[in-house]
Amino acid sequence: MVAYFQVVNAAINVRDGGFIQAFKDFSSPNEALGFSRTFNSRSVYEGYFGLNWCSDLELKLVIKIPNKILLNHCGEDKGLKYIDGVSKRGQNELSSINIYKQKNYYIWLSPKGAEYIFNRQGLLVKIKYKNNLNLVLIYKNNRLYALKPIKNKTYYINWGHGHRKIIKIYNDNSFAEYKYNQETLQSVSNSKVKYKYNYDQHGNMTAIHSGQKLILSVSYDLDQDRVVQIKYAYGCTETLSYKFLNTNSKSH
Repeated sequence: MVAYFQVVNAAINVRDGGFIQAFKDFSSPNEALGFSRTFNSRSVYEGYFGLNWCSDLELKLVIKIPNKILLNHCGEDKGLKYIDGVSKRGQNELSSINIYKQKNYYIWLSPKGAEYIFNRQGLLVKIKYKNNLNLVLIYKNNRLYALKPIKNKTYYINWGHGHRKIIKIYNDNSFAEYKYNQETLQSVSNSKVKYKYNYDQHGNMTAIHSGQKLILSVSYDLDQDRVVQIKYAYGCTETLSYKFLNTNSKSH
């Protein structure tokens, strides 16, 4: 099996002009391993895949007493409604809450329908997808060590750069390698394809290549740190301009 990579359409954050580009690693209709890896030019987060990159694997809970729980995703906290136990509550009521506890686990019901299961320490230990595919996350010394899909062999994780970045995910049949230039992810590859990323001096992504083929290029207004143009390989060009609303009017 090849470690598939799927490029998701680029997007612009209309609130701040940031460039957002998502990838789906190990993407396969019959494989639960697939996870999203997303670049955000306005982010300052440095995680499993380097500066400005965030992934589904980096969800965790910050559990506070009494009964206050924060969902932390790549450094950003989101408060969640919490219900302790569900034995006396019907399914209709459950569908309207964010998180609940069963035995020693916390379960977050995501807006897309997947269940994210966390242990008492707040570590993500399992993802249950709507298509009945499950992914188990295995830790050693509180560090992600392996990923176990329900229909495939366990994938192991190699860490590098001071044990701060993932450099390889692999098993006997498949692998993905991640290479960096200091803090910045430079390329992702498997046995079939290699994606390369270019950045400017401020860490903004300026181009994505698949092998020798340019997929897209991005231009920025560096004075305001925002996207002004995206050019796609198939010929389409998006040009953006910004207009700031007057927030000093009497209606505000």
